[in-house]
Amino acid sequence: MVAGTTTVVGIVGCPVSHSLSPAMHNAAFKKSGLDWVYVPFRVEPDALSEALSGLPALGVRGVNVTVPHKERVMEYLHSFSPEAQAIGAVNTVSVERGALRGDNTDWLGFLRDIQELGIDPGGLRVLILGAGGAARAVGYALAISGARLIMCSSRNSGKGEAMARDLRSLAAGCETVFVPSDRCARVGGDVDIVVNSTPLGMAPMVEASPWPEEIPFPQCKLAYDLVYAPALTRFMEQGKATGATAANGLGMLVYQAAESFRIWTGMDAPVDVMRGAAARLAPA
Repeated sequence: MVAGTTTVVGIVGCPVSHSLSPAMHNAAFKKSGLDWVYVPFRVEPDALSEALSGLPALGVRGVNVTVPHKERVMEYLHSFSPEAQAIGAVNTVSVERGALRGDNTDWLGFLRDIQELGIDPGGLRVLILGAGGAARAVGYALAISGARLIMCSSRNSGKGEAMARDLRSLAAGCETVFVPSDRCARVGGDVDIVVNSTPLGMAPMVEASPWPEEIPFPQCKLAYDLVYAPALTRFMEQGKATGATAANGLGMLVYQAAESFRIWTGMDAPVDVMRGAAARLAPA
C-alpha cells in the first residue's frame, strides 16, 4: 500500500506503457521489505526539463530514463558518474539533496548478460547497428572489456562517426570505425558479434530487421538484439539461420535494472525476482 512514507521512484520516457521496469522494481521492493514504489511517467520531449526539475519538489528519489530522452537528459543534470560521462547517455537519475545525478547502467546490463551467455568480449570484432544512447552503452562495455574492433553503423552518419570517435578514446587497444549502413555487407565474416540497438523489430515493426533480407547475415558467434518484445525477433532469426547464438535484450534489461536498484537503495537487488517478474509479463 502506498502511503505518505512511501519512497517513490519511476521511469520517464515516451512511450512508457510497455515498460517492464515497474513490475521488476516493485517485485524487488516487496522481496526486500522496502516501502518503495516504482511508477511510469510519460514525458513528452518538450516537457523533459519541467519533469526533471519537479522531481526534488515532489520527493521522488530517482527515475530511470528511456527513449527518447537518454542523451538529451544530460542537459538538465547537475553531475554524472564517470561511465555516464564517457558514454554520453544516462538511463538512471538519482535525486541527492535536491541535485540530479546521472548514471548509466545499460553498459553493465549488457556486459553481464553476454558474459552469462558465455561470451568474453576480449579480442572480438563487433558490429553495432544504431548510434543512440543504448548503442553507446554497448560500445562502452565492449571497448573497456578488450574488444579488438568495434564497427559502428548508422543511417545517421554524423551520430555514427561521433560514436566511433568517442569510443576510440576509451581504450587504446580497441580499433573503432564508422561503417555506413549501405556498406554493412562488406564486413562478411570479419565479425564475431552483431548487435541491434535500433528499434526495428519492436512493435509495431515486429516483422522488420535492421539487417537487409537480400544481404547474407554475417557468420558470427552472437546475434544480440536489444529488443526483447517479441522474444524472437526477425534479426535473431537471421542470426540463428547462420548457426549463431541469438539472444534478445531481456537479460540486459534485468541486469541494468538491478544496478539501478543498488544505486538508489544501497542494497543488492534480488535479480532472480526481477527476472521472474519481467519474464511473466514479456510478450512471447
